[in-house]
Amino acid sequence: MNKVLLFLGLALLVFPCKTARAQHTFYSQFLRSDSLQVNEIWSPGKGVEVKTAGHHGPAVENQYMALRFYFDDRGAIDVYNKSGEMDNELARWSWYPSLDAQLNEGAGCDEYFVGKTVGLGGIRLWDGAQELKLSATKGRRSLVGRTEKGVFMEMTSYGIPYQEDTVDVSVRVDVVDNDRWAVVTTRELQGKPIRIATGINYHPGSQVRRGEGWAAVWGKHPADVASYPGAIGGAIRFDTFLFPEEEDTGTTIRLISTPQSVFTTRILAASEKESQLNTAERFFADLDK
Repeated sequence: MNKVLLFLGLALLVFPCKTARAQHTFYSQFLRSDSLQVNEIWSPGKGVEVKTAGHHGPAVENQYMALRFYFDDRGAIDVYNKSGEMDNELARWSWYPSLDAQLNEGAGCDEYFVGKTVGLGGIRLWDGAQELKLSATKGRRSLVGRTEKGVFMEMTSYGIPYQEDTVDVSVRVDVVDNDRWAVVTTRELQGKPIRIATGINYHPGSQVRRGEGWAAVWGKHPADVASYPGAIGGAIRFDTFLFPEEEDTGTTIRLISTPQSVFTTRILAASEKESQLNTAERFFADLDK
């Protein structure tokens, strides 16, 4: 018996358990009716569960930020800015911490104001002249789950009217440990070529920077739930071959794609509440790297 125990002990030293590694990525999805965490929500027809889903739709989180989809046709990605002091804020406060938690427990805050825009890296279809919402006619499916290095959320809208046809579009966001950049992957499930519009929104008084294959903003948002709103930053990186058209609408740096069936971008958020990219100078200098 002692030899067996000794062998097991040596084996653990040589082959340490993977679950022993600190985990800093989390996901959350539930219906308000029962508050039970689920990996999938299916909604038929127009697929609108924004009022019945917890925090209005699926969400993912790592050390630097949390992101969520609204469970409807707007295609926006919203941001929860973190201080970096706490893990798993989705479980602790379900996106909406109290003022006491923000001031005394290191909680972040829902300060990013999306409004009618795509938010940070959200997706709309593009018809050649204007944005089209992801208006499902055959249902909408939301998934969350864990990957080898992190977590993901994915929203698929079925039967979207588009150019005298219908398309099925999935938008997936992956976040991993120790990486500020989240990956957004958009896919037309049947391989049909589509054009999409994405980008990053901003508000009056914000600093806006644009470079080859990236755009970034820093400033305060007119947050409707923050008692002490602070400056926050957002950035998006993109392939200029996939997104050759770029324009400033006055509220959004909008990127317009070529016809493709798969697109990938990367998004980042920061806040003055954290200890790293907590000023405009630090934020833009990090992007310049």
